[in-house]
Amino acid sequence: MGPTSFARLGYALLLRALVAVGGAIAAYGATGMFTTAGITAPNAIVLAGLAASGAAALALWKSERTLTGIWPALLVAAVPFSLYAIGSLDRDECPQPHAPLTQLYTCAPVGTHAIAVIAPAVTLIGLATLVLDMRTVTRGRGGLPLES
Repeated sequence: MGPTSFARLGYALLLRALVAVGGAIAAYGATGMFTTAGITAPNAIVLAGLAASGAAALALWKSERTLTGIWPALLVAAVPFSLYAIGSLDRDECPQPHAPLTQLYTCAPVGTHAIAVIAPAVTLIGLATLVLDMRTVTRGRGGLPLES
């Protein structure tokens, strides 16, 4: 593996790490959006994470002409949300308005049943793009553009 190939691989992996960080930031901020009082608008943390992932995805597109490298963001957000939402399927979502939560009365945050359907689908998309991306990276197409 020559220095150019090593640099291309390093750049490709860096972009995927940046996409993952943006996805993690967005997912962290999104946890505060789903409450028993309803779904709130995206907060500044979500927007910052989406901006970071978007910037890294743009760099991926510029260097590789493919977006298969976004799989880390998809998986880092979708897998925890899948587990969280599937775990709350045994409870009804909170009606609006609802009684105070106690040991005798509990309900799931609004939107968790929808997340239990959407997040596993996004996980599958992330796994499919992972497979496609591994083909891109192992064939040496990922990373910095070729020198002319």
